[in-house]
Amino acid sequence: MFAGFPRALSDVSISVAEILPNNVLTPFPGGEWNTFNPTTSSANPENRFVNVNAVFTDSHDNLWVVDAGVIGNRTIRNSAKLVKINLQTNTVERVYSVSSLNPPEGFALNDVRIGSRRAFLTESGLGSVVIINLENGQVRRVLHTHSSTKFADPTVVHMEGRVVLDEKGQPKRMPNNNLELTPDEKTLFYKPSFGHN
Repeated sequence: MFAGFPRALSDVSISVAEILPNNVLTPFPGGEWNTFNPTTSSANPENRFVNVNAVFTDSHDNLWVVDAGVIGNRTIRNSAKLVKINLQTNTVERVYSVSSLNPPEGFALNDVRIGSRRAFLTESGLGSVVIINLENGQVRRVLHTHSSTKFADPTVVHMEGRVVLDEKGQPKRMPNNNLELTPDEKTLFYKPSFGHN
């Protein structure tokens, strides 16, 4: 079993972990992937986990890791990516960078579903869907101007009876967040956690 630990506003010592017997966490997949430290170095963010938002295991024994590429309001250049890890060899098989999109400030990858030829990711910073061709690595950002991916005002998010605030003390906006791909891969469902339905 695997877990991802987002680096929302504070540092985390492990971004992706394998959960061993007795609930022991060990950094996964090893090497330098879990060594990013935003306060001392930002070297090689394309080959380190910066802010893991999701881990997803597919039916072909691969672990997919979504790196948002942003910490708080700070975008870390060249760090937004989807990482494919082969669970037979426990090695990174491929890194799908989204830097070709020239992600705008506020862009943040969030969740993923894997099809036979494409990966579909929610982008919850500004609201969009990112599609990656798994064969050639081509990346597209779609629906970034469509209301279905946006947080609808005047929704105010409450959790445990309290208003959820952003780093500036304003009500947090949560654009496109959730998604699911049907088994036949003909329909992709997506939506913000709150607001537009």
